Amino acid sequence: MDRFVLWIDARLRRHAGLFEYSDDARCLFRIARARAQRRIETPELSIRPGDPLLELHLWNEHVPPLPPAGADMRWSASTHRRMVWSLHLLSQALEPGEIFEDVLALRGITLLFGAADEEMGRQLARRIGFVLLPYRPALGQFGVFWENFYTWWLMRTFNKPSVSDRSMFNLDRAEVWMSRATLLGRYGRSKVATVLRA
Repeated sequence: MDRFVLWIDARLRRHAGLFEYSDDARCLFRIARARAQRRIETPELSIRPGDPLLELHLWNEHVPPLPPAGADMRWSASTHRRMVWSLHLLSQALEPGEIFEDVLALRGITLLFGAADEEMGRQLARRIGFVLLPYRPALGQFGVFWENFYTWWLMRTFNKPSVSDRSMFNLDRAEVWMSRATLLGRYGRSKVATVLRA
């Protein structure tokens, strides 16, 4: 079954236009170009429909394996450092004159800051620089079922302990957004020393 999941995953990545922006083994994200589908107005973001974005997708092969007992402080710290480093690597591609200089924001869909503890999720997201928003599935509950089915099998394939106490029927997602200005301000070339200490 794992081979079949990997086969499906590779084809879906190609269909979605996902690609690696770094060959660093610590990089946690793949990306795809996209356009905003709706208006987003927050103190940190002002996005209109059609604005150019980068979609963030977890690079499952690079996520540190969960300990058998689940996430602990060491795993959490390692994953946090990799996420910070990944955003630093991505910031270089958004610098003026680089390939993604037209991109206005990053967007991702994640289980990391789901609805189980909304305020804690918001705090964790803010620490990294993300704005946390409710997830709006494009295909409604029908789409959520198939997303959950696919996501659960991916998690089982790449990180089996992550599904030991999770059902595919209650995976809570959230949208994470980060403006270009926030990415460059927090993780750009001028911040490399801070990033390395994170």
